[in-house]
Amino acid sequence: MAVPKKPMEEFEEEFIKLEIEEIAAKYKFDESLRGKWMLFFENESMNDMWAKAVELYSAGELPGVISIKASTAAHCARSSDPSCGAIRFKCGPHTDRELVLQYGQQLVKKMGYSDSFGFVAYKTDSQSKIGTKATGAIKNYLYRLPVSTYNHLKQRSGKYSEPPIEVPSRMWTHYVMAEVMGDYIEDPAELNDYARWTLQFPRGRQHDSAWVNACRLYRSGELKDVAYMQTSTAKAKSGKENKKDGVITFFCRDNLPLSRLQLCGDNLVETFKYSHRKGELKCVSYMSESNEPGYMVLCRVPTLGSHRRA
Repeated sequence: MAVPKKPMEEFEEEFIKLEIEEIAAKYKFDESLRGKWMLFFENESMNDMWAKAVELYSAGELPGVISIKASTAAHCARSSDPSCGAIRFKCGPHTDRELVLQYGQQLVKKMGYSDSFGFVAYKTDSQSKIGTKATGAIKNYLYRLPVSTYNHLKQRSGKYSEPPIEVPSRMWTHYVMAEVMGDYIEDPAELNDYARWTLQFPRGRQHDSAWVNACRLYRSGELKDVAYMQTSTAKAKSGKENKKDGVITFFCRDNLPLSRLQLCGDNLVETFKYSHRKGELKCVSYMSESNEPGYMVLCRVPTLGSHRRA
């Protein structure tokens, strides 16, 4: 096989692409149903990651992937961060949610992908035509999968040291921070397939301390059934600048038996010695029974100082 072009050595064309006819021919469906998983890398890693993608794709080791395409060093008005590039893994049909999510999970594992935001996104080709966040599009993805926020496998092997835990009060560039370990993500499920427990803490030292404690417990496997976590930061969303509390959200799969969800909630209350003025902590699912956007309460557990279970 010819040596592939290196994305960061291309300054004229915005993209380089590879499509092998024998591989693409395996996946027959209408081209209008195509989409792509978007993996982002720092520019200094793009050449190596593209070479890895080319090797895996050419060997037929990326199930469902029709073609691959990488951004280059050429200027692109659609890019919101010039320090990063993206590799797009074309697959579909995007109407087959379960299949596309399976492709995404397998791709993440093969590429050993991690992302500081804690997720990887899938876009349809029609969404790409509408634009990106850099060009004003508000939502430019169809599906999202949780992915590791750091390479914990190399960290455990001793090749890398464990990354430090950033505290929310010192994060001013993002609205949320995530903590995700890939081997806690057991099945290919979209972010909205996770139920959530949301705990509130006074902003500042108490919120910071709770987040650091949560990360340590999560990394050591002591938060049973918690797949991943997010926290608010010092950067407040518009209209919420005066909120006194920071929040930490613990995500569990929404298909767990209610008894396990309740046990998870009880464990969170006990671990963080959590109390709330309403006397209860709710576990909610993002999608309502009518399949319209909203929240549905799956179960409740009493917080400290309460003697009832609703």
